[in-house]
Amino acid sequence: MSGLDEKSLLGNWAWLLPLSYACHLLEEYFGGVGFPQWFSSLAGIHFSTSAFIILNAIALTLVTVATVIAINFLRFRFLTITLATIFLINASLHIITSVVTMTYSPGFFTGLLIWFPFGVFVLVRMRNQLLPRALWGGVMAGFGAHILLVLILFTTSR
Repeated sequence: MSGLDEKSLLGNWAWLLPLSYACHLLEEYFGGVGFPQWFSSLAGIHFSTSAFIILNAIALTLVTVATVIAINFLRFRFLTITLATIFLINASLHIITSVVTMTYSPGFFTGLLIWFPFGVFVLVRMRNQLLPRALWGGVMAGFGAHILLVLILFTTSR
């Protein structure tokens, strides 16, 4: 990697991380009855639209900041793996719950058509640019972040 511009290794595709998140949020908000109402009826809790907006505004900000850091600092390149893992888990959950419940989970289409293939692309693209420790650390951080997200979802819902 010596002699190459650090930023050129990541490429402009990294900006698709926050952009794809914004697309996914639009589908979750406008798709069907909207994710908050769909999830509330499925889980038997009340997940308000305002809580959805606040949580996702914070999340979109964090995704954008993580992308900027990953682009500008080689040692934080693992953040792309963290985000890809979160996207793959989220896409998988949308797909699985739609199939199992035979309902439309708002976020299903962007999960299936954007996040799943893009998550795989990021993992494949970055696997040779990171040490195995950084790669697996990014994957584990993605799992941990998604677990934290689910815990926040259930604690903010009543």
